[in-house]
Amino acid sequence: MKVIRNAESYISPKPLSICIGNFDGFHLGHRLIADDVLKKAADLGASPAVVTFEFSKNDLLTTTEEKLELFRETGFKKVLILKGNDEWMNWSKSYFTDSYLAHNLKAVSVTVGRDFRYGKDREGDVATLKSSLPDRVKIIDLKKSDGKKISSTLIREELIAGNLSEVAKLLGRDYFFLGNQVRGEGDGKKLGYPTINFSVLENKLLPLGVFTAEVILDSSLKKSGVYGACYIGDINVVGLKKRRRTVEIHLLGAKRPEAMKPIGVRLLKTIRKPLSFGSKNQLVEKIALDIEKIKVDINHREL
Repeated sequence: MKVIRNAESYISPKPLSICIGNFDGFHLGHRLIADDVLKKAADLGASPAVVTFEFSKNDLLTTTEEKLELFRETGFKKVLILKGNDEWMNWSKSYFTDSYLAHNLKAVSVTVGRDFRYGKDREGDVATLKSSLPDRVKIIDLKKSDGKKISSTLIREELIAGNLSEVAKLLGRDYFFLGNQVRGEGDGKKLGYPTINFSVLENKLLPLGVFTAEVILDSSLKKSGVYGACYIGDINVVGLKKRRRTVEIHLLGAKRPEAMKPIGVRLLKTIRKPLSFGSKNQLVEKIALDIEKIKVDINHREL
């Protein structure tokens, strides 16, 4: 998959079948759009591509790099990223459709969601898009779940509440994060529960608490079968250094490769919310109880 960053001036050498959107979370509603693009690309002999945006926003369900891995997994051949700057945001609606989509990208098909807007001051909508590119535009009504429209906003609400099973239902997959391994304070090892610590982008939305989790070992995002107890939250324990939003996982079970270098974590089930502890002994006792619950959950998953 080819990734073109700062794609405002990109000119495609061959026809593209494209979808356009922010695609935060790349949930089941977004996947309906993706499926349409892949089918049209095959029918028209074009290359399936995504035009997406990169803004400096908080509470992202998927960072840019996470979206790229999901796009790759889905089967897109090209991703064009428009940065959150003034250039393309000031394009007129006619420039966006006639010059950028039709001329530069050679778009033979364009698929978007019903609420898609474009052009300066969001002056363009799906009606103007269809009139500018007749016979090339497909509008997808976003998917519903239990009568509610699947949206990034709904998923954020469920995630913050810790409803990971509902989040997985809306996404069509378990919620995950990618990050870099970092050196921790060593508290877990001293307490008898060594952990792998992660640095995760600050604008990535993470639920807080203790979770059954599975590590991600490579960019294919495939299931590893390596499980653990993941903690996300502040460290507020008498006798330990206080820290903000720690992200760490203690590995469990027999399947633990010695040279393993996880690149991320898949969150499977919420065990509890973060707590404060009056002593290290209280924390150790609670960790032991958490791990017993997580082991039961893992055993059910491995059956």
